[in-house]
Amino acid sequence: MAVTPKMCSKREPRKKGRKRTREGSSQTDEENASDQHHKQGCKKYFETTNSRLSGIEEKLNTLLAILPELETNKKRITLLEEENKALQTNLENSQAEIEDLKAIVNDVNFKQEAANTSSERIERELKELHRRHVKLECHSRRGNMKFFGIKERENETNNDTKLALREFMRTKLKILSVDEENIHFDRVHRITSHRSQSNGRSLQPRPIIVRPTEFQDKFFIKSFIKNLPRGTGFGISDDFPKEVDEVGKMLRKHQKKDAYLNVEKLIIDGALYRGEETSQFSFYGR
Repeated sequence: MAVTPKMCSKREPRKKGRKRTREGSSQTDEENASDQHHKQGCKKYFETTNSRLSGIEEKLNTLLAILPELETNKKRITLLEEENKALQTNLENSQAEIEDLKAIVNDVNFKQEAANTSSERIERELKELHRRHVKLECHSRRGNMKFFGIKERENETNNDTKLALREFMRTKLKILSVDEENIHFDRVHRITSHRSQSNGRSLQPRPIIVRPTEFQDKFFIKSFIKNLPRGTGFGISDDFPKEVDEVGKMLRKHQKKDAYLNVEKLIIDGALYRGEETSQFSFYGR
């Protein structure tokens, strides 16, 4: 039978009585044996209990020893959780900012594309306006002529220029006086640019720009160009805008083909030239 704490409590003393007879001596021996067995059981129970208590105490001491470390770890975990929460908040804010930036970039790209489209449209319109300007200028100057190489006097007046022009027509172009007198000009003047120096010797005379009153007189005068002596620097040409003159000179020089200008149209070998060089002319691409 197992020994319990209640069984190991202090037993009541036996009452004194008369000595038992011999017949009851065996019963007394049994009681003494039972008491001895009870004492041994209680001793073993207490030893077991003490051992268990010692184990519990040892575990408790171990737990108490690591308790500060547990508290420290708990604080660290709490701090890490707070940091993680802060990082999560920052991440969410960063993602929101990124989305805002994406929206801004998309808006900027949209506006940039619109600006590029508008810029391209404006550039096309400016080119078209420039072409119209060149064409209008060509038409407004189609009746003009340029005379090159006519000697220029110091402090020359417009009247001096007219006299020099008429003398040139009689002496160099070989136009009869009677015909020369019937030719009239709306205006005669030299270009306003400064006279240039050639080879450090003498200043080149500025070209004279004239506009015959009668348009057919222009062709009449040009019909005498063949009489001009070669190598003297004399010459006659139409009065074209700078853009047209530059293209004509460049193509005649590089392609070495029969080329001439008809208003703003460049004719090469009898055909209208529509190369990239004529992009500023009204007929370009048509």
